Amino acid sequence: MRLIEFHCTGAVLCFLLFSATGAQPLSILKIVEGLQSASQTYPTPLYSFSLCMEITNRVFNDYLLNKNSPQYKRMYAEVSGVLDMAFNCSDCDTRETYRGVSNMQFRGEPLMANCTIDFQTVFINHVVVKYLFLRAIDNNNKTQLNGLALNRQYTAGRAGSTACRDVRDEPSEMITTTPL
Repeated sequence: MRLIEFHCTGAVLCFLLFSATGAQPLSILKIVEGLQSASQTYPTPLYSFSLCMEITNRVFNDYLLNKNSPQYKRMYAEVSGVLDMAFNCSDCDTRETYRGVSNMQFRGEPLMANCTIDFQTVFINHVVVKYLFLRAIDNNNKTQLNGLALNRQYTAGRAGSTACRDVRDEPSEMITTTPL
C-alpha cells in the first residue's frame, strides 16, 4: 500500500512541476544561467572596535559613571566630537562606513574614555582604526581636539590594541621602577 502511495505522490509532484514551469524542458545550462543572472546582495557586517584615549585636561568624577547625568552627556558629546573629527570628517576615508559610538565608559585619574565605535565595512581592523585616530591627532595643528587635550603617546603605546587596560591588571613584571 505504501509503495502505491509513494508512486502516486511522485507522479503528482512531477505533474505539478511540469505544469508550474509551463512544461518547458529545463536544462542544467538554463538553470545555471538563471542563477548567475540573479544578482545577490549580502548585507555588509557591522564591526565594533574599542578605542581608548587619555584626556589630560579633564578631571574624573563619579558623575561620569552615570549615563543620565549632565556631566556624562557633556563629556560623551565632546569625545564623540573627537571621534567624528577622526572618522567622519568631509575628507575622511571612513566617512561612508563610520556608524558612530555605540558605547562609552569613563574611568579614573587620569581620565580615560573607553569608546566602542562601529564601522559597516569589511575593509577595516583595529590597526587601521588606531592609525586613523592617531593621524587625526597628528594632522590637527591645534593642541586640542574638540576642546580635549589627548595624550597621543598613551593611545600609540597600546601595542596591537586600542582597548583600555588598567595598569593594575598588567603582570607585575611589566611594571618597572627606577631607584633614586
